[in-house]
Amino acid sequence: MALAFLTLLHVLVFVYWLGGELGAFYAARIIAAPDQAVAARLAAARVLGTVDVATGTPLILTLPTGLSLASAEGWMVMPPWGSRSSG
Repeated sequence: MALAFLTLLHVLVFVYWLGGELGAFYAARIIAAPDQAVAARLAAARVLGTVDVATGTPLILTLPTGLSLASAEGWMVMPPWGSRSSG
């Protein structure tokens, strides 16, 4: 069950990042288009500011979810960080 959850989480983090990047790309194209109305360009600029900041979160989450998934699958042996030794 944990492996399925880690796999789903890792895929969702990627999808969230990619969707935000695509949204930022399209908003930037609207801002740069001279044939768009000023109101539309201002609305796209507000969207771009929000979406561009939101894409940083999945980039940070990609590493821990990927490492956890690799460790759970046995592809990578993780050292026991933070665990107390009993000796």
